[in-house]
Amino acid sequence: MLIEECIVQNSPDAIIAADTSGKIILWNPGAKQLFGFSAAEAVNQSLDIITPDKRRTGIGRRPDKTPFSRNCANLRRRRRDGVFSPKRFIRRDET
Repeated sequence: MLIEECIVQNSPDAIIAADTSGKIILWNPGAKQLFGFSAAEAVNQSLDIITPDKRRTGIGRRPDKTPFSRNCANLRRRRRDGVFSPKRFIRRDET
């Protein structure tokens, strides 16, 4: 296992990555703890599984219009049990 993989898999923080279409490509154990979905349930799904209904036109739909300020965003996310929680997300541009 690479050091980066080890850090992601052992971090107590939720670490999620999605492609430009909004499909989840990485979901660590911290994300399972926070949102309630296992990696098997979340990977290859849309970010919609954690996005409140009224916010579903942002991330993954129109990347040029996402509410990011510099490389961080404060967004509300929905856990599996339906509870909403404000979270800070950090965007990393791979281009």
